Amino acid sequence: MLILHGVIGAETRRAAAAALSALEPSPLGAAARLRIIEAGPLALLASETASSAAALSQRLETIEGASALAAAHNRLLSALIVAIDVLPARLSGAFETEAALLAHVARQRDALGERLRRVAGAAEYSARLSTRPMEGARAQGAGSDGAGAAGSGAAGSYAAGSPAAGSRAAELGASGAADDVAARDGRRYLQSRLSKRRSHARRREDMAALSEEMIAAARALARETVLAKGPTERRPQLRLDLALLLERGAESRLAAFGARFEAPARALGLELALIGPWAPFSFTGAPEETAPEPPLRAQHPSRGAAPAPFSAWGGAA
Repeated sequence: MLILHGVIGAETRRAAAAALSALEPSPLGAAARLRIIEAGPLALLASETASSAAALSQRLETIEGASALAAAHNRLLSALIVAIDVLPARLSGAFETEAALLAHVARQRDALGERLRRVAGAAEYSARLSTRPMEGARAQGAGSDGAGAAGSGAAGSYAAGSPAAGSRAAELGASGAADDVAARDGRRYLQSRLSKRRSHARRREDMAALSEEMIAAARALARETVLAKGPTERRPQLRLDLALLLERGAESRLAAFGARFEAPARALGLELALIGPWAPFSFTGAPEETAPEPPLRAQHPSRGAAPAPFSAWGGAA
C-alpha cells in the first residue's frame, strides 16, 4: 500500500532524496519506507507499507492516531520546503499499487503541475492574533440591595405621639439617607457598567481595525494570502488567522512585519504569533479557490502539529 505525501518537480528528485536521508524512515513508522516515484515532469513522495487500507483508516479514525500521523506527515514536508518546492497532499487516501497511484496522478497531472508552479519558491507562514487571559480581579457589583430594606414597613402602624413614633421617625430618617446613598451607588454602578460597555465596544473596533491593517500589510508582503474563519470551538481566543505564501528567504521582511504590529497588539491585550515555514497547505487549490479550509487543516502545523523553525511574537503555536 502507498500513501502519497506530496508532489515535487522531477528535477528536484536528487535534492529531495538528500533531504529525506536525514529524516525518519517514514511518517508511517519504521515498517514503511519512503519512496520518490517518477511521474513524467513530476515526482511523487510516498510511503510504502505492508499495512492494509483498512488498518490506515482505523488509525485515522482515532484522535491519537490521526494526530501522530499528521504530525509526522507535516515534519516530512516541512523539512523539504526549506529548499524544495512541495505541493502537499491530503493525508486521507491509500493506493494498493504504484500503478493505481500513477493513474490517479495522471488524471490531474496538468492541474498538479500548475499548482506546483503557483507555490514555486515559496513557503507558508501564519500570522495570528489571539486574546490573552485577563489579569486582576473581576469588578464586583455594589451590594446595596439591603440598604433600602430599612425603609420598608407601614408607617401607620405607629400611633402619633407614642414613644415608638420618635424611634420610627429616626428610623425613617436613617432609611431616607440610606436610600440616597443607595441611589448614588446605583447611579455609579450603572455609569460604570455603561463606561465598560463603551470601552469594550471601542476595543472591539480597535481590534477590527488592527486586523484589517495587518491583512492589508500581509497582502503587500506576501505573494498570496488566505484568511481563515474566526474563532473556533477549539480555539475561541483566536481573533485573526492569516496564511501567507511568502518567498523563501524573506524571514527578515516577516520579522519587520511582526515588529510593526507587536506593540499595537499588546496594547489591546492581544498576542501576535508569526509561525512557519511549512508546506503550503493553504494554497494547494486552484488560485480562484478561496475556501479557508486547506487539506489537513485540522492537523495543520500552525495548530501545533509540528515544530516551527521560525517563530516570533507569541512563541509556540
